[in-house]
Amino acid sequence: MELAGEEPFTGFGLPGTPGTDAFWATARTPASVPDGAGGWTTLFLRRGSEAATVGFESWSEPVPLRRWGVTDCWYALVRMPARLRVTY
Repeated sequence: MELAGEEPFTGFGLPGTPGTDAFWATARTPASVPDGAGGWTTLFLRRGSEAATVGFESWSEPVPLRRWGVTDCWYALVRMPARLRVTY
């Protein structure tokens, strides 16, 4: 899934421009959508000024979050198997 434009997370049901107060007021994650291959693409968000990772207990290595432009919005898109149950 490619993210672009001023409202990149609308495919996950999260409208608005990342980093704005209006965006954060409605942002809820994780949010998942079918990946077209029988699994899911899951969006994780974090608000902050420093880089971070999302960790998964006994499933994968920590996944680094990427910053959306120069905003306080950090995100990761993680492909997950359909039947995965994991703690993060």
